[in-house]
Amino acid sequence: DNASGHLSKKGALEVKVVSLDNLVLKNGLPPPEYIKIDAEGREFSVLCGAKRIIAEYSPVIFLSDPGDAGLNKQSCEFLKSFGYDLHSIWGEEISRATEILAIKNK
Repeated sequence: DNASGHLSKKGALEVKVVSLDNLVLKNGLPPPEYIKIDAEGREFSVLCGAKRIIAEYSPVIFLSDPGDAGLNKQSCEFLKSFGYDLHSIWGEEISRATEILAIKNK
């Protein structure tokens, strides 16, 4: 449907995928202050592709995964390993949250 996109080996449309690290660090774009990630369950892959940006520039990150089980634990642990504090947008426990705001603690 028109509410989500899919990457598949089937189909005629080819889309180039580039990591945020490559986009910024190799192409000279300014580092982002904010990153919004809603990647239909692939949030951890996006975070891994922004590892250097996260480590060097500490952008504020909004992470959304509308899955029934909440955000991927791996994504949350990844952000915590870089010193981020995680805050649920809707007030539920982080382990059950589907949307979080990640802010680097000072």
